[in-house]
Amino acid sequence: MKIHFVDDNDILLVITPRQSDSQIVKSLNSQKVYFKTWHEIAAKLNQINKDFENKSIIISDFIEYGQITGEFENMSEIEEKELSAYIKTKVMKTEEKIFAIFAKAFNEINFENYNIRNAEYKTSDNWGRMGIEIVSNKKNDYGQWFFLGIYYKTYDHGIPFKKLDTPEIAFFLDITPQSRTELIKDKALVESLNKLKHLGFENNLTEQITPNNWRFLFKRVPLTEFKNLNVDSCKNFINEIFTDLYSEKYFLKKFF
Repeated sequence: MKIHFVDDNDILLVITPRQSDSQIVKSLNSQKVYFKTWHEIAAKLNQINKDFENKSIIISDFIEYGQITGEFENMSEIEEKELSAYIKTKVMKTEEKIFAIFAKAFNEINFENYNIRNAEYKTSDNWGRMGIEIVSNKKNDYGQWFFLGIYYKTYDHGIPFKKLDTPEIAFFLDITPQSRTELIKDKALVESLNKLKHLGFENNLTEQITPNNWRFLFKRVPLTEFKNLNVDSCKNFINEIFTDLYSEKYFLKKFF
């Protein structure tokens, strides 16, 4: 340890993905050695970045790198609190409830009110999201389908959570990547997307949010903003989504 201290003002910061390594640092009994996990470093950097008027690309890329690669996560041990959380999730059947809630909410909504006919769904847990995948009638075929459920891991979509490490209730409208060339030339569509942006939607056509070109239009809300997740809260979220889409007649006509 002496090689790290040249003068009395030097300190040593130890960073690892394992919280248990903090015990090693404590055993050194030194006020000049500090310990942080990579998760804590990423959380702090994310907080700092939010305070900037123009977010730092270096910080954003660094955090995204850690999320995609998983190098900031401790994959070599499961702490007691993690085991307890996992056991509770299994005992309370959280995943099964999520599927049941969204399926029931879907069945209780009349999508024809939004001019969406023959909507069919299947439950799905792929690409870091779990919920229901929905296909419907297509006036123009861009391979589009939409998803309603929980977006819980960013590795595939490449879209950072609004709040660090906080899964989101989400709507995604996906398209085939080869459709993008045609769609970006549609000025009326671009205008609709700009209007939807003011309603809280994000799009990956006029903006470069993610290099994953299957992702087209989405809206997300961190789960921490819900007191609980039930059929009524999901129906409210879904109805709000399609009410906003319905308000953009050109967009609706283009995709449904």
